Amino acid sequence: MRRFDRKAFLGAEPEKLLDYPLDQHIGYSTRMDMRQNGSSGGVGTAIVHFLLKYDKVDAVIGVGFHPVSKSKPVYMAVKSEEEAGFLSGSKYLFMEFQPIEKLLMKYCDSRTAVFAQPCFVHKLRFLQHTRYRNLKYIISPFCGYNMSYEGTLFLLRKAGIHPVEVKRLSYRYGPYPGGFYVETEKGKTIQFPKAAYEIVNLMFLRSGCRKCPYYSGEGADIALGDAWIRYHDSYTVILSRTPEGRSIIRGMEKENLLRISVITSRQLVRMHRGNIRFKKFSMPWYLRLIHNIVRKRWLHPWLPFGLLVCLSGIRRKICMGIEDVEQDHE
Repeated sequence: MRRFDRKAFLGAEPEKLLDYPLDQHIGYSTRMDMRQNGSSGGVGTAIVHFLLKYDKVDAVIGVGFHPVSKSKPVYMAVKSEEEAGFLSGSKYLFMEFQPIEKLLMKYCDSRTAVFAQPCFVHKLRFLQHTRYRNLKYIISPFCGYNMSYEGTLFLLRKAGIHPVEVKRLSYRYGPYPGGFYVETEKGKTIQFPKAAYEIVNLMFLRSGCRKCPYYSGEGADIALGDAWIRYHDSYTVILSRTPEGRSIIRGMEKENLLRISVITSRQLVRMHRGNIRFKKFSMPWYLRLIHNIVRKRWLHPWLPFGLLVCLSGIRRKICMGIEDVEQDHE
């Protein structure tokens, strides 16, 4: 595990910690349905819609839910703007790379865009330059504490629902920041606030994800993350990392599909300082302590959600968010 150097972290240039994006914005989709159904500002769904509607690509590869095992996220390709919603919302677990490459092979004669987690971006760039010239755009979400599918099964057990009963599942359902929502085939619904399962990421954190330095879509054309601004809900951080990514965002703004505002690198680092510290240096001691306790499998059946909410609230207060973009001058 990387050692934490407080002096190096505090003295690091914000642009370096963010890997020098070309443009930095916060914003949201102008379509209320996308903004409400997305994880934050609905920008990811809006990008899928834009790429397909304006004939930038023929297919967009991203993560949706399995048509039969509806609790399980899978990579899929959407080919029309009406299907853009299939890829909406965050899916909080690690996805394997092989399904992406299979879809790239399947659509090797079509122009494609791929939404993929940051650790896959460099491999996708290599394939783009060597094998799949048809891959036009790579978009990546911010990625902090990625868990295994066991985390979803844990939440379903807490809800008293078997995976085969699931009709619909969402990790960010409802008003921002949303929460874990599950609906059964018989119409039963259960919802937990997001704070109730944020520590679940630490319970089921993969060893590889604990050591991974990639956070804000380094190397992608566009990177998207939550804008953690207190008292300002449903905004997305938008990093344009390449001229191609910048062209997409400017094109969407021109077509009145996005509302965006410039934000500084320093504000972004302060907004995401906890996750950036973890990814670029090491996990803070208090999170390491929580992780070492809650990852013990024998303890899982006895962990009350009230405790998880409390721990999550403390974590958010210590290391997440800024008060207001306009007033943040420290």
